[in-house]
Amino acid sequence: MCGKGVDQILRAAQRWAVLTPELNERHLMGNDGRIEIAQAFFTDKMDFDVWGALARPVLPVVQVKEVEKHDDPPAPRSLGALNILSTELVEMVVDAVSDLGESDLVALGLTCQGLWELVVHRVQKSYYKKAAPWTGKKIALQGSWSTSLPDSFNEDSFAQKIVDDYEYRINKHVSRSLFIFMEAEGTAPRSPKTREAALMNGMDEHLPQSRVPRRKWKEMWEQLKCPVLFPLDRDWVLRNLTTKEYVSASFTVGVIRVTKLRLVDALLLKIGWTDMPSWSDENIDISQGDWAGHCFDIVTKDVLASEEGFEAWKDVTHDVALKAGKLRGDHQRHADRW
Repeated sequence: MCGKGVDQILRAAQRWAVLTPELNERHLMGNDGRIEIAQAFFTDKMDFDVWGALARPVLPVVQVKEVEKHDDPPAPRSLGALNILSTELVEMVVDAVSDLGESDLVALGLTCQGLWELVVHRVQKSYYKKAAPWTGKKIALQGSWSTSLPDSFNEDSFAQKIVDDYEYRINKHVSRSLFIFMEAEGTAPRSPKTREAALMNGMDEHLPQSRVPRRKWKEMWEQLKCPVLFPLDRDWVLRNLTTKEYVSASFTVGVIRVTKLRLVDALLLKIGWTDMPSWSDENIDISQGDWAGHCFDIVTKDVLASEEGFEAWKDVTHDVALKAGKLRGDHQRHADRW
């Protein structure tokens, strides 16, 4: 057994994780971080939900219903025991329960119809409000063997402070200490998909025990589902907020996945970082991506045009597609040898 402080990282295969230290969140590639990164591009193994992490949703068009003069205002729904509270206090109660988790929020909503309507409204609003949690945060696809970090992770001793604050300095390399800390202590990103899944689990747990008639169950399930946040009939772009560059996804719509570039591939092949490529990574050059540690978002071209205009951004889609094509060719030649 090795003594304390002995670096044993190279005794295991290099692991990969998409890190955003500012939020203490990470996505482990291949679920547990153990994946041959060269074999992951352009396949479903590249399982990072880039849309859930970075895409700003398209807001729905609200249809305003005209109220006839003779229409009576709808009767207020009962809030059960909370009827004695003011609207502000009821909102505070719902906020507090929401902070406890989706299961508790569902349980609260199932107590009466009035609270259910409040919960549904809160849930649907949160899908939009809490989307794109990694927007504007520094991101890198970090390899566990690396003895260095992207420049932005080192600014103002940022990574060093994280390692020191949590007393996770396991060896002389801050990069390896940071990776192991975030691998062990970091959390997965909270995307609309994960929130919906948690709500559905809450329904599984509490709905059968409630007094809600079974004939209403299907409708209530539908009310909690995530709406279409990223419609395919829009042109989407991945923006590098640090360098003011973007990659367009419009040419990927309606084509076979394995033959075209996806935004997840475009992002990860540009933000990879390790100064010690493993043997299985030699044929795919992502060792020190020029976008590693930068900030990103995904928006429609309409947003790109309306916020600052196309002239404020550089379109690098062609360059990224060429690099992806080369990597795909290297990947295929490597696979053919086996």
